[in-house]
Amino acid sequence: MTKPKVIVLVFLALATITGCTSNESAAKVEPNSATNIEKSVFMCLSAPTSDINSLDRFHLRFEFGVNNDILIDTKEQILRVKVSSDITTHVSDFQLNEKDMSLIYEEAISQGLLREQDKVEESVTCNKKPHENYKLTLYHESSTFHYEWNECDKDKQNLTNLKDVIMNTLQKNETYIQLKEDMRYAE
Repeated sequence: MTKPKVIVLVFLALATITGCTSNESAAKVEPNSATNIEKSVFMCLSAPTSDINSLDRFHLRFEFGVNNDILIDTKEQILRVKVSSDITTHVSDFQLNEKDMSLIYEEAISQGLLREQDKVEESVTCNKKPHENYKLTLYHESSTFHYEWNECDKDKQNLTNLKDVIMNTLQKNETYIQLKEDMRYAE
């Protein structure tokens, strides 16, 4: 067996043993390229795991809307919705259930958002008026990962994918549904 094939087999064995399913593990492997495989193995082995203990140490703070009108903070247990410039309503004991947090956590892992990034890119200027802005802070164990983007950022698909999971989760949350219903009467 040739050396590149052995390296690929070792990588696949390590990925299977560790349960690595991160996007980085799917890096394109070119023939005779041990460097790519070595990088993929390292990224896989350093990726966060999706066990329940890690989930207990995972929280998020997500602000979104035209003027960041809605805030979800699972660490501080806050859900805040700004109805108008002078009306804001909030829930001070807000929690997402374990199933929803697990879904968000798994998506954050699969999008590679729970590890140090080489370079933080600035958000693009959006000429659409008004436009949605997003601020996301992920807390995982002792690390904090901060991201900002807007709806015009086409290069930040991984953030948009996670945003979609968070939004879908929130849209089904009973507390959020009730808050939105109450807001209709406050207007």
